[in-house]
Amino acid sequence: MRVYHTVPTGFSGTTLYALNALKDVLPEVYATQSTKYRGRDDILSQEIPYLGCGWNDVLHFSSVHPAQIRGAVESVGFAWKPMDWFEVDVVALGFSKENSVLYTSPFRQKAIKGISDEDFVPFSLETLAMLNSIPQAAYEYFNHAKAHDQRPVLFNCVPHVLYHGAIDTSGDAVTRITV
Repeated sequence: MRVYHTVPTGFSGTTLYALNALKDVLPEVYATQSTKYRGRDDILSQEIPYLGCGWNDVLHFSSVHPAQIRGAVESVGFAWKPMDWFEVDVVALGFSKENSVLYTSPFRQKAIKGISDEDFVPFSLETLAMLNSIPQAAYEYFNHAKAHDQRPVLFNCVPHVLYHGAIDTSGDAVTRITV
């Protein structure tokens, strides 16, 4: 079973770190990567149920293959620039309910702030297997963004796996793909 993470711009080395870990390990990369939360700063203080850590203490993976995300984005008329992704084997790397949680990423109006605890589900391979396609809400969100001439957030309404830890990308459990 696999999950997906975009390869960060300028990625070097072999370890994928959560944003808060980057503050100490690679502060210049932290400064660049943290800009993606501009305008969504409220999410930075979100605590992750089941894991007892913060939103930026976990790595965020898509449970949906990036080719499906690309298809959804292109289907509403946005252009897609190919990018590199890490394809991660969750079984080989030991993802479990002790270090991972599933985030359903439901659609929210901008007026609604924060994330509800009900949006999180304990990690299990069985549940992960059911979260491997683009939900209708993602298509609706991408259509809304296109109609309002807004740049879409690629992972809005796409289910996530949040992993508390760092990932060594050099082993056989991680493959680099381009989509």
